[in-house]
Amino acid sequence: MRIVISDVNVIWSPDNPALEPFADIILVVCLNGREVTDQYECFISPYKTVGLGFMTAGTDSLKYKALESVADQLNRRLGNHDDIVFLTDTEPEGLYPLLAVKGKNKSNSLHLFAITPWRFEAGFRKRAHRALLSNLEDIDSVLVLEGDEFLRRADRKTTLPQFFKNTQKECGELLPRVLYQIQEKMWDRAFWDLDTMDYISI
Repeated sequence: MRIVISDVNVIWSPDNPALEPFADIILVVCLNGREVTDQYECFISPYKTVGLGFMTAGTDSLKYKALESVADQLNRRLGNHDDIVFLTDTEPEGLYPLLAVKGKNKSNSLHLFAITPWRFEAGFRKRAHRALLSNLEDIDSVLVLEGDEFLRRADRKTTLPQFFKNTQKECGELLPRVLYQIQEKMWDRAFWDLDTMDYISI
C-alpha cells in the first residue's frame, strides 16, 4: 500500500500526527516546487511561481501543468504497491497528484479520500473542486466527507486553528479503518457509506 498527500493540504498535511504511523508508505507530492519535509519521501514538482502568483485552480493552472509534465516520473515513483490511497481535502490543488496519474497507473488500485471545501471558501475554489471530482473514472474507491459537516459540529468558540486541528484528529481516527478496509477489500469498486462507515461495492 502507498499513501499520497501533497504540500498544499490543510488537513492531510505533512505535519498531521495521524500520518506518523504510516511514515514508511507516505509520498508527499510537493506541488510548490520545493521539499517541505524530511520526515517523509518527497516528489518535487518543477513548478515555479510566475509573476504575482495569482490563484487559479484546475487542470488549466500552471501548477497542474507543471506536475503533469512529470506525471510519468511520478507514476514510476508510486511503484507497484497494489493499493494507492490519495488523501486530499478542501484544497482543489490537492487533487492534482491523483488526476496526473489516474490514466497512467494500470498496475495499482487507486483510492480517493477527499473532503469538500468549507462554506467560507471562495466560490471559484468550490467550483474547481467540484469540477476536479467530476470524473472518477479509473478510481477504485471513493470516500468524500462534507467539509461543512465538520463546521456544523464545531463549537462556536473554537478558533480556526483549533478547528483545523480537531478536523485533523477526527480524520486521523478514521484513517486506520479506511486503510484496513482497502487492504482487505472484497470488491472491485466501492464508495464509502457515511451511515454504515464502511465501503459498499458498486
